[in-house]
Amino acid sequence: MKFNLQLRVTTDDGSVLEHDLVTFARTEPRLETLGLTLEEGKKVLKTVQQSMVETQVLAFLKQQRPCPDCRQQRRVKGSRRVSFSTVFGDLKLRSPRLHHCDCNTHQVGSFSPLSELLTEKCHPELVHLETRWACLMSYGLTAKLIKDVLPVNEKLNAVGIRKHVLAVADRLEEALVEPIPEHRPVPPEPIERTPATSPQVLTIPDGPMTVGIDGGYVRTQRKQGFFEVIAGKSLVAFKRDAPEDQDSSSAKCFGFVQTFDQNHKQRFLEHLNAHGLTAGQKLEFFSDGGETVRGLHKHLSPDAQHVLDWFHISMRLTVLGQYAKSLLDTASLEKARGQWQKTNPDWQDWDTPDPLPGCAREEVLVDLESVKHYLWHGNAFRALEMTNGLLLEVEMPNPPEKTRKLLKGLLEFRTYIERNQNLIVNYGERYRMGDRISTAFVESTVNQVIAKRFCKKQSMQWSVAGSHRLLQVRTRVLNGDLETAFKQWYPAFGVGEMQLPELLERREIHPRN
Repeated sequence: MKFNLQLRVTTDDGSVLEHDLVTFARTEPRLETLGLTLEEGKKVLKTVQQSMVETQVLAFLKQQRPCPDCRQQRRVKGSRRVSFSTVFGDLKLRSPRLHHCDCNTHQVGSFSPLSELLTEKCHPELVHLETRWACLMSYGLTAKLIKDVLPVNEKLNAVGIRKHVLAVADRLEEALVEPIPEHRPVPPEPIERTPATSPQVLTIPDGPMTVGIDGGYVRTQRKQGFFEVIAGKSLVAFKRDAPEDQDSSSAKCFGFVQTFDQNHKQRFLEHLNAHGLTAGQKLEFFSDGGETVRGLHKHLSPDAQHVLDWFHISMRLTVLGQYAKSLLDTASLEKARGQWQKTNPDWQDWDTPDPLPGCAREEVLVDLESVKHYLWHGNAFRALEMTNGLLLEVEMPNPPEKTRKLLKGLLEFRTYIERNQNLIVNYGERYRMGDRISTAFVESTVNQVIAKRFCKKQSMQWSVAGSHRLLQVRTRVLNGDLETAFKQWYPAFGVGEMQLPELLERREIHPRN
């Protein structure tokens, strides 16, 4: 049997145009010959796309042929073939060049009307598809996937997809508003409040917004080391206008390279506004206390609370406890001192310092537990005092290697607490109230935003600029906001009218008996 596929076009004036597209031949019915094959489907889609686009272009050129002033037909100077890439293949379209009418003066003698319609060489839907998949996998795999399922040009490669993705990223960068000034000017005179300018009743804000910030490292090009990438996630506890039977919480991620991005503060504010931050909404920041993220939020909301992650404090204390377990216990330490005194009978403890100073293992572990207790209850001042006392007890001349590691760890821990003591809160009280005390949700975000695309299972090297631009598109894909950006650029993006005919039951195909 044979199947004939025909395209029927009904124009605006009511005329009907018919085009024969393709014919399929099937012989004996077999399992592998039922329906269309993938290659046949690609050819059908490409043929339909070619016919539809050519018909639309001819109708557009027919409208552009008359002069808009005198309505006379403009002369054709010549024509050429232009390429236009779509989701269903690359198309070759005839582009005529028309002479300007003599009724008005023009700077040039001719123009190409099709260039006004085809402002870009690639269809927005194809760019959207390439960008979305390239943000989830490598450029090479994206090219293979698209060529496997769609009748695109066989010359599609990773380089072309990368150019499209970076062009989308540059367009998103241009959409950023002017940077926020560091010091906002104060009005010279107070504004008198009148009934016309009295504040309106503010709406009740949504649930508290929690923002977690952390960093990850990406390998640079030419094996020059690594650079840091800032990533984070914002969580809204609940939305007041959400249906009761649905989960009203929401989460959005963000990322940027702080050393490259000059507008990272403005980008951070744009992210919070896009997530629905309103006046009066409670805002909390969580971080690990690093230098690159400690002051990121101060210009946005000085009243917001910044909390140091408890996990990083506890992790550092756990490492110090492992170092302390390598020390001698009380009995072994006294035994070593006694043996030294026997071998040095001339030693007098009232005028000669103890040659074996140090602290027993049990004492160090008890002091570390006390430091952890004070920090858990938000007493950073007392925790620093205990840490300084522990340093005096452990410090000795020419310490062994295990004690040297403990000393180094204590010094680093003291510096860490001193720099972040303003961010330490009463973690015990927050824990009993059910509030958040750690950035576990941010650790998963770093893995999702950075590691899965830039590091894991991919021996890739990145430039600072390229990774930053890809991050802007990848976070929008993960948040589901990429299509929104395309609809802002192309108002009719993804909009189409399609009518499916009713499927009538036919007795010879669907017997009821």
